[in-house]
This record gives sequence, C-alpha cells and structure tokens, in this order.
Amino acid sequence: SNLKTLLFEEGSQLEIIGEESFRGTGLSGELRLPASLRRIEQFAFSGSGSWSSERLAITSVLFEDGSMLEWIGYGAFWDTLLGSSILALPVGAKIDKYAFGHSPTVEIVCLGRGIDSNGTFVVSNSTTSIPAYGFTHCSNLETLLFEEGSQLESLGEYSFRGTGLSGELRLPASLR
Repeated sequence: SNLKTLLFEEGSQLEIIGEESFRGTGLSGELRLPASLRRIEQFAFSGSGSWSSERLAITSVLFEDGSMLEWIGYGAFWDTLLGSSILALPVGAKIDKYAFGHSPTVEIVCLGRGIDSNGTFVVSNSTTSIPAYGFTHCSNLETLLFEEGSQLESLGEYSFRGTGLSGELRLPASLR
C-alpha cells in the first residue's frame, strides 16, 4: 500500500482502531488522532512485520485536546520511525508492553496531566483515586505533592511506573 496520510474529519466519533488496521500501509509523517479515540489495538500502526527495514515513517503522534484514549495495545507502533520523539499521552492512557517496540528511545511525557515545567504535580485534596497507569511512563514527573486535607484513598496498579520521581514521596494518611 502507498497510503501516506491519514486524516480524521473534525468531530470524528471513532473509538477503536482495530488490530493491524494500518499495518504496513506506508503511512508517514505526523499522525493526529481524534479526541473520541479510546483504544488503539495491537499492531494497529506497525510496519510490515518483516525483518527488513520496512518501517512506517510515522515521526510523531498527537492526541487532540480532550482525548479519551484508554489503551495502546501491544506493538501498536512497532517498526515506526518515532525514534527519539516525545509523545504526550492523555490522562489515564494505559500502554501495553512493546507498544512502541523497535522505537526504544521514545520519551513519554504527560504535559496534559497538569505537570508543571519543574516536573511537579499537585494532587488536589478532593482527589480520591489515582487510576491504574495514571502517571505511567511520565518521564517528566519528578515531584508529587498532596494538598493539605487530602482525601486520596487508592492508588491504581502501575500508577508511577517509569516516572522521573526522585527523592521522597510522602503519601497521605487517607490511603487505604
């Protein structure tokens, strides 16, 4: 296939991009995904899958404001040219292992999650839960603070895996 560009009309209601939907198609450049998208299934945007250098020339992936993305499946962007790009994920998006396989230097930052330029995120005192994968792979998260009177009760699995947290993390007494 010689497909080079994938465009979604404004107001797209697409929720799922299925397994291998655009595998080996020749897509290149910037990929802009609609806010309605909830799932990107396995190998959806991967290269040809052969051991040759037939990679998709996708160089960046952008999510529309208000993205509802929940899941990026295994190998979804395997064999692409994301290389050393920076990928800003929407709040709560879970990433399966090897979602960016053969693109090991992709840096995932979470600018849309309220992390300031110093790498600090303040959890409001009305927050009761940090969801599973809430800050997973947010390499720019260095300091996590909780407002006085925190009502935080739970931390989901892998909440802080792959973050840049360092030093001390003081969790509120409200956690169960």
